[in-house]
Parts: sequence; structure tokens; C-alpha cells
Amino acid sequence: MISKIIDFFSDSGKLIISPEELFYLRGQKKGFYGILSVIFYLAFLSLIIGILLQDLTFGAIFALISIIFTLVFKFIHAVTIHVFAKLLFGGDGKLLACYNLICYPSCLYIFLIVGLALTVLNKMFLFPLILLVVLWQMVIVITAVATEYGIDFGKAYISTYGLWLIILAILMGIV
Repeated sequence: MISKIIDFFSDSGKLIISPEELFYLRGQKKGFYGILSVIFYLAFLSLIIGILLQDLTFGAIFALISIIFTLVFKFIHAVTIHVFAKLLFGGDGKLLACYNLICYPSCLYIFLIVGLALTVLNKMFLFPLILLVVLWQMVIVITAVATEYGIDFGKAYISTYGLWLIILAILMGIV
């Protein structure tokens, strides 16, 4: 049990230092540490938000809603990635492995947790940190898709965000 906890947190650190190595190693084994990282880090982030707002009930409700929404959204995202990478670019990855790997970037929520704790000192610190974490998560998801499906980063980018770009282009054309 302790070795699994240590593996979980070492994977979180490895994601920051060397995501390609982590995704390659996790792609070889079956596991669900990525999905667990969504649950753990969102629950912890919601707890910090509840403490800062001095309302732990709100934090618990926010945790439950955000975890369910994130897991469903990431599954839908994994399905679209799988369709694009498999059918369009001929990649050879698996849907559930992709789902697990694109959940790993939630480990970066640790920076948001620290940022929220530092809002006591300066509230302007949080916005650039959120922007950095979101961009970093995008890069890590692209890396995960490239590693899982064995495609290059350009194809992984189109597989990951291609559908969203098409929807955005259509909406921009309508407006």
C-alpha cells in the first residue's frame, strides 16, 4: 500500500520533470494513477478553496461537482482524441490508456494550491499562475497523446485540440 502511495507521488514529480518518460512507462503498464490524480488534486484544491472562503461545505460540494465534471469532460476529450489519432493519423493507442494519460496533468494543480495559499500575500499572483498551469497542461496532454499513439507532436496537437479548433472556427464564422 505504501509503495503505491509513493508511486503516485513520484509519478506526480516525474510529470513535472520528464513527462515523456512517465507516459512511456505508464503506457507499458495498466494503471489508473492519472485518474486518481484528478480526484486527489481536485479534492485538495477544493479543500483549500473551502478553507479560504471559510465554508467547508462549499468546498466539499465544489470538490464533488468539479471531480465529476472533470472526469466526464476528460473522457469525452479522450474519445475525440482517440478518434482523431486513430482514424485520421493511424496511431496505435488505446482509449482507456489515453484517458488515464490525459488525466495526469491535473498533478499541476499543486501549483494552484500553493498559489491559492499565497493569495494571502498578493492576490495578483494567482492569474499568471493559472495561465501558466493551463498552458503547461496543454503541452503535457499533447505529449501524452504523442507518446500513447506513436505520432509526432503536430499530429498530436491536431488530435488533441483539432475538434475544438473546428468548433471555434465554425462559431467564429457564424458570429
